This record gives sequence, C-alpha cells and structure tokens, in this order.
Amino acid sequence: MKNYIIRPIAPHLTIYNAQWNSVFSIFHRISGVFIMVFIFFSTFLLFFFKFYSSTIMCVSFLWLFNKVYWIFISIIFIIFMSFFYHLCSGIYHLLLELGYFYHMVKIEKMSKYSLSFSILISFFYFFLIRLLFINLY
Repeated sequence: MKNYIIRPIAPHLTIYNAQWNSVFSIFHRISGVFIMVFIFFSTFLLFFFKFYSSTIMCVSFLWLFNKVYWIFISIIFIIFMSFFYHLCSGIYHLLLELGYFYHMVKIEKMSKYSLSFSILISFFYFFLIRLLFINLY
C-alpha cells in the first residue's frame, strides 16, 4: 500500500503574503475609475437637468432627497473618501517613483500613513460640507 503525501497544488500560493504597496496600487486604480465614472454621470445629470428639467421633476427630486437623506450622505462620503484616497495615494506613488522610501519598512509605514491621512481629510471635509449644507438647508 502506497503512502500518499498530501501536498498543495501550488506551494508558492500558500506562503504568499500580500504587500501593502501592491494592495494600495490596486485600490489607487479602482478609486481612479470610480472618480471617472462619478464625473461622467454627474456631467450627464447636469446636462439632463439643464435641458430637460421641469418644476415637477425638481419637486420630486427634493422629495426623494428628503426620504433617502442618509443614502445621499453616504454617497457623498464615499466620493470624498475615494477622491482623497486617490490624491494621497498618487502623491505617495510619485514619491516612490522619485526614489524616496527605498527600505521596505519605510514603504509600508508611508503607505499606512497615506491611508490614515486620506481617511482623516475625508472625515474633515465631509463634516465641513455637511455643516455648510445643514446651514443652507
């Protein structure tokens, strides 16, 4: 009787540890696509409301806005988060391309700093805009 040794099919996949830099690079691209899609649809909506708006449509939009206020607020926060993440990550990648942060420890530290800084800025701007919007509304 043969003794079979249970081996993984691809042994290099079981010991792979994702690096922060590669994950942030992928999310940088995803946030760029998200921002581009948002700009396209917001431009389309502005064009649509400019040429095809009516009083009934504006009133129905305000009614919908009042009903699902927190969904709009969440969408605004996600847009701020993706924009500021893309900005901070882009600056981080530019610094990497210029030759800074050669050591792996510095690379991981700076990528975590850029993520935390983008979260901090997005919360700040989100609450600032929200305070201005509440005062206007």
